[in-house]
This record gives sequence, C-alpha cells and structure tokens, in this order.
Amino acid sequence: MTTPPPSDDAPGWAPPDAPQADVPPPGAADPAAPAPPPYSGPPAPPPFTAGAPYGPVRRPTNQFAVFAVVTGLVGLIPLAIGFAVTALVQAGRRGEKGRGLAVGGLAASVVWVLAGVVALAVTSALPPDEDRAGAHRGGVAPITGLDVGDCFTGFTDDGSGGYQAKELPCTQPHKGEVVARAEAPASVQLSRDSMTRWAENLCQDKTEYLMRSRYRNELEPYYDWSGDEPFDDDGLTLTCVVRYSGSAPLTTPLVATVDTKLKTYNQLTTGECIDEWEETDPFTATVSCTKPHRYQVYATFTLETSDGSMDFGGYPGEEALDEKAARGCDKRADKVFRNASIERDLEILYVMPSEADWMLSIHDIVCMVQAANGKLKKSVLP
Repeated sequence: MTTPPPSDDAPGWAPPDAPQADVPPPGAADPAAPAPPPYSGPPAPPPFTAGAPYGPVRRPTNQFAVFAVVTGLVGLIPLAIGFAVTALVQAGRRGEKGRGLAVGGLAASVVWVLAGVVALAVTSALPPDEDRAGAHRGGVAPITGLDVGDCFTGFTDDGSGGYQAKELPCTQPHKGEVVARAEAPASVQLSRDSMTRWAENLCQDKTEYLMRSRYRNELEPYYDWSGDEPFDDDGLTLTCVVRYSGSAPLTTPLVATVDTKLKTYNQLTTGECIDEWEETDPFTATVSCTKPHRYQVYATFTLETSDGSMDFGGYPGEEALDEKAARGCDKRADKVFRNASIERDLEILYVMPSEADWMLSIHDIVCMVQAANGKLKKSVLP
C-alpha cells in the first residue's frame, strides 16, 4: 500500500524519539532571523598599472656653492673663492649639486680681478689726482696749484671758497694767467682783515704793469690762499691771478699785451708829449714830440707834508689839492718859460690825484702846457 506524500502544511515525519519540531534546541538560530552575509575573503590588493615609474630621489644643492656665486657677483673676491673651494670639495664627497654655481663664483671673481687691473692701468695713464693744494682732476686744478706764468681757461669757484681752472699753453686761446705768488708774513696772519689788506695790496702791486695792457678794461684781478689756516705754525701762500673777460681771443702771455707807450698820469716824465687825453681813462699814450701833439709835460712834483698843510691821514679834498697844484705848477712855469712870447701861445694845465689815487699813496702833480690854438709841432721846452 502506498502512503501519500505529506502536504506542505503538515510537518514532516520524524523518528519517535526526535524532539518536537516547534521547540528549537538551545542555542539554535531563529529561523525567522535574516541569514548573515556570505564571507567575501580578504581585501584585494590595488590593481597594478603597467609602466608606472617610481618617485625620483632629489640631490640637495650645496649651500656654499650658492654663497660662492652671490659673493662673486658682488665682488667679494676672497669670500667667493673660499666658498667656491669649499663647495667643490663638499659636493664631490656628498654627491650634492652646486659645482656649476661654485665655478660661476670663481669666474665672477676672475672678472672682478681683471676689471681692477684694467682700471688701475687706465688710472695710472691719466694725470695724477692731488689735493686742493695742487689737484689735477680731468685737467682742472686749483689756481694755487698752477705756476706763475701759467695760462688757464674755465675759471670757476671750486666750491670751497677758492678758484679752479684748466691749464693751457699761453699760445692757445685762454682766459687768464697766474701773475704772482708770495708767502704771507706771520705779522699779517693775526687777523682776517690784515690778511685781506695785505693780499689786495700785494696783488695790485704785482699787476700794476697790466694797467698798460691793451686789454686793461677787460682784466679782473683775483687771489686765493693755500696752506694751513691762520694762527697755525705753517705759513699761508698767496696766489694772484688775472682773469680775461674780453671776447677777442687772447693767445699771448699778458705781458705781451702791455703797450709801453701807455702810462698813468703819475708815470709821465718831464718833456714827454701827448696827443690825446681822456679824463675817464687812467692811461694815456705818449707820442714823439716831433709829431703834432696837444700837450707836453714841463714839470712834475709830489706834494710834501713838511709844511703841515696837508693831512696825509685822509683825502684833503679837491679844493685843497687844486690850490696846491695850481700854485706849484705856476711857480715851475715861471722857471721853465722865461720867454714871454712863447708863454703867450701856451695854456697851462695840470693833473692831480683823485681820491682813489690819494688813498693808494699817489700824491703826484703833473704840470703840462697845450697850444692855445691848434697843436704843438715840436717840443716847447728850452
């Protein structure tokens, strides 16, 4: 006999000694709980990509190599050489970079050395630079460094209270000349005022001959000092120069511009003849008395102080001088011109010192005659 299969709702067959199906054994899982996920095994390694390179290993740059190139570029030659040698040694031992930098520092040092040699050679070929007492910088020198008789151009203030100029041969167009130099005596170094008076008087005396120069109206006197300051042990030296301000080229020494026929009134001597006389010009030219002329000097004299009529401590005034000069020239005319017929054809005149002349100790009177009509044709002196 056949037994039909159990239905799905009926429990399956079990042996008699089997536990009841509705009572789970201790520790058994709840059939209604969800099943745990299946074990997936250990994590997989990252996928391998063919051809991917490993990371590079960088070599450090030697610091002394950097120091070498920097100091070499700025011209610190001893440091650059020391840093470069140290860098080359260390880089070779440690496998560091920087040999090129070290060599560059050495190369820069060599360039600096060559530049110094060239500069030294060029400097030695130029005129030497000196101090203010005799400097020659680019051809320009203080006038105190030039010699007497030297001619110059480019006369300017040197910025320290003195003057400077560029020396030139006197045969080339120039603008001045050093005319005198003298050491100041200790007595005049006691004050600035005494030094100034001494300097002005000395330079005027040394340049008086240039008052007869044909460029006399275009010459300007200057002076400068060299040496230590006053009150020091060493003396001061005065340099007198004359600057030419004219437009015509000056191509000779100043002494060559002097016209020996030009004279100041107090340089005129008895018997000399003059054709033109300008009261505004301190100089006049003499001419031969055999040529037609207007004036002739018949006497000269210097005002004396023995009679006490003149106070030489100051200018006595034009009226007092005029009276003294007229009386002196009339007295001398009486002695020179004894022939009345000649004297009637002549007019007497005289030249006396101005206030400026008087203060320069020029106290001379020049007595002259002129023709009453026309010009004199010969000397009127006996």
